[in-house]
Formats: sequence, C-alpha cells, structure tokens
Amino acid sequence: MLDNPASRAASSVNFRAVSSNEAGTVITTSCCSSGFNGWR
Repeated sequence: MLDNPASRAASSVNFRAVSSNEAGTVITTSCCSSGFNGWR
C-alpha cells in the first residue's frame, strides 16, 4: 500500500469498520444464543 495520508486514513477507517462489524456480530450471536438457550 502507498504510504501517504489518504491511503493511511482509508485503511484506518476500513479497519475500524471491520472491527466494529465483528464486535457487533459477536454481540448479536451471543445475545441470540443466550436467548435461544433461555427459550429451550
């Protein structure tokens, strides 16, 4: 990757989006599985 401010900003934003998306997935999965376990 080119070492310039624009590409660094883009990769930083992309990394943050992926991180928050993974965190949201983990939270959603754990909430759903605990909810299903509660129903069963």
